[in-house]
Amino acid sequence: YMGIVFVAPSWLAVALQYRSTKAAVSRRLAAILAIEPLISLGFIWTNGWHHLYWADNHLVRSGGFEFLKNDWGPAFWFQITASYLFLAAGMAVFVLAAWKRSGVYRRQALTLASGAAFPWLANLIVVAGLTPTYVDLTPFAFLLTGLAAYYSLFMFRLFDLVPVARETMFDEMEEGVLVL
Repeated sequence: YMGIVFVAPSWLAVALQYRSTKAAVSRRLAAILAIEPLISLGFIWTNGWHHLYWADNHLVRSGGFEFLKNDWGPAFWFQITASYLFLAAGMAVFVLAAWKRSGVYRRQALTLASGAAFPWLANLIVVAGLTPTYVDLTPFAFLLTGLAAYYSLFMFRLFDLVPVARETMFDEMEEGVLVL
């Protein structure tokens, strides 16, 4: 769970940084984004004492297999709600970036946003109890996220420095420019 609780706040940080030509994620913002994951980790690590994250977990037989079924407590619902809010905010930042940009930069933002939507929707299906078995589909959905990231990196040159340098140059320029 160490990595899982930091995924959604990190997604928002990446989205904010992608949107900006300057350093968008300050140390203060990074510290604020780390508060919820650290609280959630505290609940997870001490769950044996209070059962606020997992109220109960037990083995369930389904289709000839045994699965671990978790009954989630209030701390889980706090964590999942905060994660979904971070994911929604990050998604909104990418969609707005796509709206304001054109060409390859629009496709970059939309590809990244759609790639992040796969595990989010898979997790929502699992948390809502809509899967026929107790298999968590979220890790499998990250395969699609990896493909979207690959596509954005290599087909749309995600880390190409030219657009960042161009935007920074025009943002800092005080004189007018005539483009022929």
